[in-house]
Amino acid sequence: MATTSKKSTPKPLLSRIAEQLVKDQQELDHLAVQLSLGKVEIKDKFEALKQKLKASVHEFKVDLKDVYNDNKDWSVGFKEKLNHLEEQLSASKAETKEVFKAQKKNIVHAMDLVKEEIKKNPEVHKVSDFFTAASEKARLQIRLFEMKWGSKEKVLTGFRSEMKKASEKVDEIIADAKVNKQKAEIKLKGFNTEIHEAYGHFKKAIKSL
Repeated sequence: MATTSKKSTPKPLLSRIAEQLVKDQQELDHLAVQLSLGKVEIKDKFEALKQKLKASVHEFKVDLKDVYNDNKDWSVGFKEKLNHLEEQLSASKAETKEVFKAQKKNIVHAMDLVKEEIKKNPEVHKVSDFFTAASEKARLQIRLFEMKWGSKEKVLTGFRSEMKKASEKVDEIIADAKVNKQKAEIKLKGFNTEIHEAYGHFKKAIKSL
C-alpha cells in the first residue's frame, strides 16, 4: 500500500456509512432503470454482485480477526457462517433463470444466517455496519434481478416517487451523522437499525417497479 507524507484524518464512521448509502442509492437507481430498459445482462450483473459481496465477506472476516480473539466461541461459530456464505458466492455463473433462482435461494439463506449471528452478538455491531450495508444492497439487487429476468416491462410507475422518499431518509441519516460525529460510539449502537430502515425504503421503491 502506498504511503503519503501527510497523514489524513479519517472521516467519522457514521459519515462514511452515510456516504455509502448515497452511493448505493445512486447505483440501485441506475441499475433499476437499466434493467427496466433491457440495457444490461442480468447474469453478468449477478456474477459481479457475487464477487463484490464475497470481497465484503473477506473484509468483514479480517475486521473480526483484528478486533476479537479467535478463541472466542461465538467468533469461531460466526466465521463458520461467513465461510458458508463465501461458498455460496463461489458457485459457477448462473446461465439460466433456474440456476439463478437456486443460487439466489442459497445466498439469501446464508446471508440470513449471518444476519442472525450479528443480532445475537452485540459486540459485532462495532464492526458490522459496512457488511450490513453491503448485504442489504445485495438483497435488493437480487430482488431486481429476479423481477426483471426475462421481463420486457419498461414501466417505472411509482419508482421515482418511492426513491424520493428513500432519498429523504438518507438525507436524515447524513444530517444525523454530522450532528453525532462527536458521539460515534453511542450512536453506533443503534445505527445498524437505521441502515436497515434506509434499505427498507429502497426496497419499497424496487417493489413499485
